[in-house]
Amino acid sequence: MMKISLLFLVTVILITFLQFNCKSPTTPISKGLSLKVADVSCTEAWLSLNASNISLPVNVTINKNDSLLFNITLTSSDTIIYDNNLSPNKTYTYQAESGNLKSVTVTANTLDTTSHDYTWQKYVIGEFQSTLYDVWGTDENNVYAAGHIQLNGNPYGMLHYDGSQWQPVSNAGGYAIYGFNKNDIWTAGGGVFHFDGIAWNQVDSKIVNSQAIPLDSILFYNTPYKAIWGMSSSDLYLASARVRETVNIIHWNGSKASIVYTQASQNDFGFNDINGTSDNNIWATGGKNNGPAYLVFHYDGSLWQQDNSFALDVSTTVFTPTSDQTIIGGAEVAIKKFDKWYNMNYPIDYVIGKIRGESINDFFAVGDWGTVAHYNGLTWHYYSELYTPSGGANHGVFEIGNKVFVVGRNADGISAKILIGTKQ
Repeated sequence: MMKISLLFLVTVILITFLQFNCKSPTTPISKGLSLKVADVSCTEAWLSLNASNISLPVNVTINKNDSLLFNITLTSSDTIIYDNNLSPNKTYTYQAESGNLKSVTVTANTLDTTSHDYTWQKYVIGEFQSTLYDVWGTDENNVYAAGHIQLNGNPYGMLHYDGSQWQPVSNAGGYAIYGFNKNDIWTAGGGVFHFDGIAWNQVDSKIVNSQAIPLDSILFYNTPYKAIWGMSSSDLYLASARVRETVNIIHWNGSKASIVYTQASQNDFGFNDINGTSDNNIWATGGKNNGPAYLVFHYDGSLWQQDNSFALDVSTTVFTPTSDQTIIGGAEVAIKKFDKWYNMNYPIDYVIGKIRGESINDFFAVGDWGTVAHYNGLTWHYYSELYTPSGGANHGVFEIGNKVFVVGRNADGISAKILIGTKQ
């Protein structure tokens, strides 16, 4: 009995000793290549390549449709692979390979081109230098146009379209309009107004004894606003156009405003436009009264900074169809695809006032002399029948479904105009 107990004790001690003094088997480090489709256009594809636990630099081949596309030396664990000269509405397969390591095969479907074929209907509205600056809606039969309209001696700031006619609805108006649904719409200019489905309510101030009393001092003292964009009514950005020592971008959190970016002005600068895809990807354009006017700004979720990687003669508008593609317009048009700018070879000489649309392969540019142009993902089309040689300008554009709405100033310099384009 004593011998069995001693033997058991020795065995336990030995096992314990081995557990603490012997190294357990090391788990193998997983190595691999990961390939994802980051974005596409009608003729391009961007692939995100990741190398996990691989000593760099390393040679990697990229195959397209089972044929060699690129042979690259990978110096970073994450990189973007760019493939162009593709055909619209086609499917391409890609795979990365290095030695005995292979990524999964991924599929990129390029976008199809969209139609340039539109018919146009024109409305002339108002007197006494009426002008419309911006337009937005929830569907083809619920569209609002903002600006200044004088009708029968009465001033209005807002027109509403119900699918058949335009009617004045409110004194609220301004340079910009943006919304989220039919009961949640914002307009900004000399004041800031919100539509709750019943009435347009002023948010920045109220009138007491014919005098404006601030409701929010930051919102009130940074008027007028030239542009407005956001993710929701509690996450809204307004770009100030006021000429002063500094001009600001304002954030509205649903209950109060704060200054999120300040740009030195020296009385010679104002913001023109703001647009984005998320709180981590917001773009703004600004202009000077004298000298070059190609200031472009970007917010990445933590920092606003000026983008000096390119220069246009004029940058009046910005449109962000995807998180990795940004379009800037003015006297010409440029597009930033991931980290590089390209000229889009805009064929018209007249300055663009606004670019908006539904996607990278379906957007409009409008501007001076009645300019309306459409980009279908591959080519531009200029609607020469809308040209107004005696003057006038288009300031705003909004596309939804088979309709596009364009607003501005008529060539007579007195009335406002509205164009409705219908896709054929």
